[in-house]
Amino acid sequence: MRSISSAVFIRALTRAGFVIYRRAPAATILERGTRAVVVPERARLSLDVLFDLRRMAGLTWREVEALLGDSTHP
Repeated sequence: MRSISSAVFIRALTRAGFVIYRRAPAATILERGTRAVVVPERARLSLDVLFDLRRMAGLTWREVEALLGDSTHP
């Protein structure tokens, strides 16, 4: 998986049913049910950060890749 921006990952989470709870200059908080994901505002999210965000969201890598679709291609 290529590194992606915060905006692209937030868009993917909203496709998965998450809603934006709060947006600040440093991070965006999304919620779905009892799950909350805090996505830091970055031009590129590292794989380590993506791994943690995926785990917080309760999604598999396949689900994340399907939600991203063609968003990761330039």
